[in-house]
Amino acid sequence: MTDNIIRNLSNEDYHKSEPYTDYLSSSQLKKYSISPKAAKYALDNPDTEQTAALRFGSLFHSLMESAARHYDNGTQTLGEWMRGIAVFEPPVNEKTGQPYGSATKAYKEAYDAFLQAAEGKTVASQTDVDTVLAMFQSLLSKCGSTSEQVRKLLKWGREIETSYFYETEDGIKLKVRPDLLTRDKIVDWKTTSLDDLSEDNIARSIISYGYHISLSMYQYVLHEITGKWYTPILVFVQKSEPYDAVVADLSEWCYQYDLTDDFVKPGVGAMEFRRLLDLHTQCSKSGVWPGAENSIEADGNTRIMKPKIPYWLEARYFEL
Repeated sequence: MTDNIIRNLSNEDYHKSEPYTDYLSSSQLKKYSISPKAAKYALDNPDTEQTAALRFGSLFHSLMESAARHYDNGTQTLGEWMRGIAVFEPPVNEKTGQPYGSATKAYKEAYDAFLQAAEGKTVASQTDVDTVLAMFQSLLSKCGSTSEQVRKLLKWGREIETSYFYETEDGIKLKVRPDLLTRDKIVDWKTTSLDDLSEDNIARSIISYGYHISLSMYQYVLHEITGKWYTPILVFVQKSEPYDAVVADLSEWCYQYDLTDDFVKPGVGAMEFRRLLDLHTQCSKSGVWPGAENSIEADGNTRIMKPKIPYWLEARYFEL
């Protein structure tokens, strides 16, 4: 058993070091949406390499973390952030005058050597650094009311990248690491490739990435530790021009606390979080992790999928 709240725990240790690897994260829990078998495989075979999208997201998050620590001093914000970054420039092919591609031996050797020299820092390209800076500047000052709200969130931030650990009555260990915590809000920064930040597109993104499940788990763990229900907030920032942004309140998706009646209403994210947690608990106790067939309703001892014909395909051949 570890402490319930740990401040200044590195992201690396949170994800990869003992005893914290004994605790289930929201990303790992969401694998049960595929199947328990897929979740078990992911737990036993953790992915050690970050995708380009994850590396970019981490770069942006580190700048927002610095901004929360120094919300009233832009020079300190950028200075602290830049000190933690090592910019990698690919080697140039003398024959062509162009940088080597990422799949070439010359690139890989140079990159590996650079990683060793830059140990402890975030490795990024100059292009990514410039893009993150543009996103940051737009988010804080060029998005109207959204910028004003974000500045207030940064100012009111009490806990920044703090790690929370909780063990359920069934012995299931859970961990969460919100980007920012104010007096009454959980805040998560999200970079997005969406070129249209309409309500419908934001809703699709929430469902696609399971943000409502993650935030419900954050709420649940924090409530069990602190006794308080926090309002779940997502801040979406575009990764390309015009670097627009919106703030989204996911209360109706997650756990919604009614102070007047002292009542908590679970939304779809909270119900799905509970379903996945119960599934993980059941599998952990039984030692059995069913595969994709688990989602097919049993007919006696048989599970046979009967896929429904999509409406658009049926409409081609039948008058509906």
